[in-house]
Amino acid sequence: MLENQKRINIFFLIFCLIPFFKPDIVASYSKLNYLFLCWQIIGFMYFLACYIKNNKLSIFVIFFLLFYLILLISTIKSDGNIIKYINNLTLNLGLIMALELYIKKDKLTILKILSIIFYTLTIFNTLSVILFPEGLAKTEYLRTPIYLLGIDNRFAFTYIPGLCVIAVYDIIKNGKITKYTIIYFMITFITFVYFWSAGALLSEFLFILYYIFIYNMKLEIPTMFYFTSVIVLFIAIVFFRVQNIFEFLIVDILHKDLTLSDRTLIWDKAIKIVRQNKIFGIGIKNSTTMVNSITAFHSHSDFLNILLQAGVVGLGMYLLIIFKTFSKLGRYKKERISQLIAFTLFVMFIMLLVDTFDITGNLFMLLCLGYNIFYLREGENDYEKK
Repeated sequence: MLENQKRINIFFLIFCLIPFFKPDIVASYSKLNYLFLCWQIIGFMYFLACYIKNNKLSIFVIFFLLFYLILLISTIKSDGNIIKYINNLTLNLGLIMALELYIKKDKLTILKILSIIFYTLTIFNTLSVILFPEGLAKTEYLRTPIYLLGIDNRFAFTYIPGLCVIAVYDIIKNGKITKYTIIYFMITFITFVYFWSAGALLSEFLFILYYIFIYNMKLEIPTMFYFTSVIVLFIAIVFFRVQNIFEFLIVDILHKDLTLSDRTLIWDKAIKIVRQNKIFGIGIKNSTTMVNSITAFHSHSDFLNILLQAGVVGLGMYLLIIFKTFSKLGRYKKERISQLIAFTLFVMFIMLLVDTFDITGNLFMLLCLGYNIFYLREGENDYEKK
């Protein structure tokens, strides 16, 4: 009886979590997209009710709410897109609350559920590529094929967080990385090779280095090294364009141009707008407004996009969330799980130097896992019964 009840609870939790991992293809179909939005709001209300009943506000949630308060002020002030703001808020906050609720009382179950979701998304995305090589839909302007998880260079924003979650689950459950994680890695790596997604391929290759040096050799990398590195690289690449020094690598090896597929042109337009809206930015805008302003839906650089939307004040709060997360991870840098999450966040932010993150809450999911590393630690007192 108890076993059946637990199984029902797991299926219910999966049902509530699915809309927070909405496949990109859903956005191409308005009615389906609306259905997922309603589903997401229902899931959000459930997690909110449970969170209020069982938890006090964590510091992480408080920082998150402060960041979104700044973003709300910016959006209202510049007559932005409130519906899109609410969608982003409920998406990220709902997932954060779900994680904080279950990590503390049953971490193995929530990680198992997340692993199932990521594995399922990855397998079905691979099938969509095989069965529909021209895509399930196409982008509005460039007519690029859209698969289950979006266009090919967006796969990494599901695959990389998925790889981290699956490996964390593997380590907690089995005490080591097993074929369960390796198979997932091989599926995603082969996909990146097939599409020659240079940035994503480089990111996954970094995980090979992680496995060899950090995981096997148990190297302890200071987590603040990661935080400092991404800040320095953001300024160097977006504002000083140091990538021009590496023309041989970018042009000859990765087969990209020095504008990084016109990203530098978009950055110049975004920076011009930022200079006129330094303090609070321009808020969240609809897609048409963004295309008219910078010829793209977003700034193609995460930190720059935050600066554009929420100004210096919003970027400061966003960086504080990231800093606090790396700081927490640094307290447990001897733990393999801490090193794994810190490294994954580093890889994510490296990718986000030339892209932005939306649709799913995977980035804040990783930040939340990192901030709550205390509950994910290894040790015989922390292992759940298998």
